[in-house]
Order: sequence, then C-alpha cells, then structure tokens
Amino acid sequence: MDEPIDAGARFLREIETRFVVLRGRGFALTARDVGRVLDWSARGVPLRVVMQVLEEAMRRWRADGAKRAPTLGGLERSIEAAMKRRAERVVSQVDDAGADGSEWAKLKRAVEVAGVAQTEESARTLLRRVWATLKREEEAKADAWVVAARLDVELAEAFDVLLVGDARGEMARAVEDAVAQAGGNMSNAAASERRLFERARWTRRRYGLPELVGVLLG
Repeated sequence: MDEPIDAGARFLREIETRFVVLRGRGFALTARDVGRVLDWSARGVPLRVVMQVLEEAMRRWRADGAKRAPTLGGLERSIEAAMKRRAERVVSQVDDAGADGSEWAKLKRAVEVAGVAQTEESARTLLRRVWATLKREEEAKADAWVVAARLDVELAEAFDVLLVGDARGEMARAVEDAVAQAGGNMSNAAASERRLFERARWTRRRYGLPELVGVLLG
C-alpha cells in the first residue's frame, strides 16, 4: 500500500528536502513550486509517486549529462502519467477479482483493491465498513445485486462528505460544467437529478471507487 501522505507541511518538507539533495545545491523552492507541491498533496498524489518520479528524472539528468536540471514544474506530466498507470493497475486488479466466479467475492475484492489505493485513513475506514457490510449480507444470503445498488449510493454519499476545501470547489465546478454541457431544457427536477449523478461520478473518480453494480455486470 502506498504510504499515507500528510497534507501540507510534511508533504512539502519531504519533497523539498529530497529535491535539494538530488540537485546537489541548496536553495528554497519558489512560491510557484510550493503551490505546485501543495496542490499535489491536496489532489491525493501519494508521496511515493512524487519521489519515484523525482528520482527517475534526476537519474536521467545525470546519465544524459544535460546542463539543465529537472524542475518540479517539469515533473507535472510524469506525475500525471504515473497516477494514470496507478489507476490502471487498480482497474486491472478489479477486473481480475473474484476468480471463483462468486458475485460476493467480486464485490469484496473490488472494495479491497479500492481500499489499498486510498491515501486517507478516513477513506480506508469507510471501505473497511463496506467490506464488512458485504460479508454480513453474504452470510445473510441477501441478493448481491440489491446490496450492490444500495451500497453504490451510500458509498458516493459517504465519500462526498470527505471532500473539503479546494476539492469540493473543483467538484462543484465540474458538476455545473457537466450539467451545462448536457444542454436541453431540463426541468428543475431533472437538473437536480443530473447534479446528483455527476457528483457521484466525480467522487468515484476522485477516490477510485468501484461501481459495484458495474463489477457484477463485468
């Protein structure tokens, strides 16, 4: 599991210290770089991912003998690519879930994989509770599809509550953009339903949550 990151000061200190050591000369990060690092922290980029990208960039710099050393701004694309690969690995693990063919095994495995991908303890706690609910409902011989549909709604609502600060503002803008792009003369009720749908979709993407009904559909 990736190392949980502490927002703000610790995340910034770890990256700044390693960056200065690797470049071989002492200097403070610029205000822009500080903002960039804090943004990575706020977006949930694991400290491990940033360190790996930084180490690789510095290794290539030394091997190539280039005059211009890597900058934190220059790492943006590499970090985005690393996060995309990380998400694809999670999806691949979900796709391989439940090899015994059991619907409950597929659901529990998908939740386990999502839990491993989390960087916040509160998120992991929520997913552990969902896993326990799946186990309990399985033992009660409940309908897996009914439970999956219910938990999809509950998961989105629970993780929505975790969004604070910039993340919540980003979600609000994304939701309104999606509603606007949908176009048409939607009624107020239809627009409200669309907002709920887009909020849930954005939250799932933000936290890498599985859509449990989708897991069953395969």
